[in-house]
Amino acid sequence: MSKKSDIIVISWWSNCLGLACLHGLIRYVKNRRIFVIQTGKKRKQRKSFTNALPTGVIELSYPPFQFHQHWRVCEIVVNRLCSNYAGLWFFDHDLFFNQDVDPWLDWMDERFDRSSACLSYPGDVESGSITTPAFWISPQRMPDDAPGFSPKPPMKKFNARRPYAKQRNRLKLVKPAKDTLVVLMESLAKRGMVLPYMLHPGGEAPHFPDHAHIGGLHLFMNASIPGHLVDVIRSRVGAFKAFLSNCPEEWIQIEDPALLEKVRIFDYLYGMNQVE
Repeated sequence: MSKKSDIIVISWWSNCLGLACLHGLIRYVKNRRIFVIQTGKKRKQRKSFTNALPTGVIELSYPPFQFHQHWRVCEIVVNRLCSNYAGLWFFDHDLFFNQDVDPWLDWMDERFDRSSACLSYPGDVESGSITTPAFWISPQRMPDDAPGFSPKPPMKKFNARRPYAKQRNRLKLVKPAKDTLVVLMESLAKRGMVLPYMLHPGGEAPHFPDHAHIGGLHLFMNASIPGHLVDVIRSRVGAFKAFLSNCPEEWIQIEDPALLEKVRIFDYLYGMNQVE
């Protein structure tokens, strides 16, 4: 591979999350290209985000008339927009590093150089998701007959293109049997083309750099939250409120009003003040 892997962030729905993530990357990552692609936003919000990008970030345009589910966006980036790239790190837009990331990225690139790996994901998590908080993929090494990125069975459609739209019904928040990229991972693993990394401390190998990760933004799309997820949304509301309280006012001004309103509503319905 012999070159530094690039970084891409998919900024979905929230301008504040994407800007905070990218400013952190500019601070803690040097000598690597950092790309961003926007989905799930109105035109005005996308333009405001573009105008607020930190110097050095390169924006990619998402093809029109495409679905905006996370797996589809990743697949289009790998197979169409960046198909000739040696390696890409996909970092979640709500991932915030607390230390320099370059030493770990350089160490991982050396591992990739010595291997035939096409995919790397956190190998010490048991959530079923292999894309959070980051995964690496090599478009150049992708086999021509590799399966797609879709979950299995395919998830029922939800409006990832317009998450700000009012939801009349409760979304069915059920994980698929095999989440995004898992089918591809299993196929590549049979060919010896998977090289997991360690997310948490333990053992002699360096682990993923110290970071914070909010997660759960998709929950705010819901009209209401099912009972078994109330504790989850309560923690996400608290985390998101704390995050927003530390954002510059100019970022708040270009955040999606529908998202800010949903945070206020969910805080009223499920926030810590509702704990008996």
